[in-house]
Amino acid sequence: MSRSKRKTSKLWLGVTLIVSFVALFLSLWRGLETAAVGITVMIPAVYGAYVGVGHMDFRQAISNFPGGPPDI
Repeated sequence: MSRSKRKTSKLWLGVTLIVSFVALFLSLWRGLETAAVGITVMIPAVYGAYVGVGHMDFRQAISNFPGGPPDI
């Protein structure tokens, strides 16, 4: 069994961080300080969640789901 490279989750992490930084700079440019504070807190939270949970292979967790993977 080969190791997962988590390419999809890395891609979505990158997309989320890019969108977050764009939103941060736009909120600062438009003078929305409260939004900027919220986004500033969200950026490390998203990265922290990826690193904290990223070690768990979600595909393996789904494959071990009783009765097989759920229909989505």
